[in-house]
Amino acid sequence: MGTAMEKHEFYAAMVLASITATICGPYQSLADQITIASWGGNVTDANRAAYWEPFTTESGIAVVDDVFNGEIAKLRVQVETGSIQWDIAEVEDAEAIVGCDEGLYEFLVIDTLPIDDMLPGTVTDCGIASLSAASVLTYNGTKFEEGPKTWTDFFNLNAFPGKRGLRKSPTYTLEFALLADGVPREEIYEVLATPEGQDRAFAMLDRIKDEIVWYSSGTQQIQGFISGEYDIGVGFNARVADANREQRVDLRMSWNAGYIVGHNFWVVLAGSSRIEEVRKFLEFVTRPDRQAAFMEYIDYGSSNRESYKLLPEDRKTYLPGAGDHAEYQISYDAQFWSNHLDQLTERFNRWIGE
Repeated sequence: MGTAMEKHEFYAAMVLASITATICGPYQSLADQITIASWGGNVTDANRAAYWEPFTTESGIAVVDDVFNGEIAKLRVQVETGSIQWDIAEVEDAEAIVGCDEGLYEFLVIDTLPIDDMLPGTVTDCGIASLSAASVLTYNGTKFEEGPKTWTDFFNLNAFPGKRGLRKSPTYTLEFALLADGVPREEIYEVLATPEGQDRAFAMLDRIKDEIVWYSSGTQQIQGFISGEYDIGVGFNARVADANREQRVDLRMSWNAGYIVGHNFWVVLAGSSRIEEVRKFLEFVTRPDRQAAFMEYIDYGSSNRESYKLLPEDRKTYLPGAGDHAEYQISYDAQFWSNHLDQLTERFNRWIGE
């Protein structure tokens, strides 16, 4: 077997190998895996079924998932220390922009991605949208056979009397107020950036202020409809879908009024050592067939417009970007809100208290 020293080195190597196998378990082939941090719950379940497991089957690259709540601070620590735990993170609009500006993410390489088929607002310098969620004019169909169809209708208490359910935030609320005042969809953020535009939005809100019921979560939003606290409000598309299917209510969405879509984005942490594997993953998850599979699992939209063509008609009812819905979509402007959030939130809170 050799000298005593050689035997010692041999047994030491065996022990080290044993320890490594115990620690790493199924992850020992690190070159053949990527790690993704997502939101957990139904989103991660849908990601696994539509993306991660089929990707592993097709490519041989395993996906190890972790859960986080979108905290950009956790991404900063990894990049700044060079201790990259996640190759990809799923972040919201604002974090996608801020992190890109700070150099936390790799720039998106678009050569092999179907960029021409991507919906507006779903591609940034550093990310591509993983899902889309919509805030839509919503009404109770059991109370209004012909409910409000425009944001002007929403603000018309004579034609449609009753309380209005709105998110207690200037975001989305001010945009809808300007739509009600006749501002074209494509000019919303340009107008809202001006003092005159902000005055117009608050003047519209003044018209219905006494009838507003504020909610602070998706659960409160739907409960307000179900309890009859209000019959007209702003609904989150996936929440409305779940309520109609699971609780047998009749909430209807007026997509044609114009609706705002916010996104989650896949971003690649700067310093990831698995860029080639990540590239293959992004190619996979932007394919129409995979995004259609994702939308079969959950009522969030996808980024590739071609994916909607693969869905059965009964799956398009609640999806932003589906069918005729797409042309009425307004992309949430995270850059605008990163510049104006503090100022408009202060004014909004002051207005509520007046």
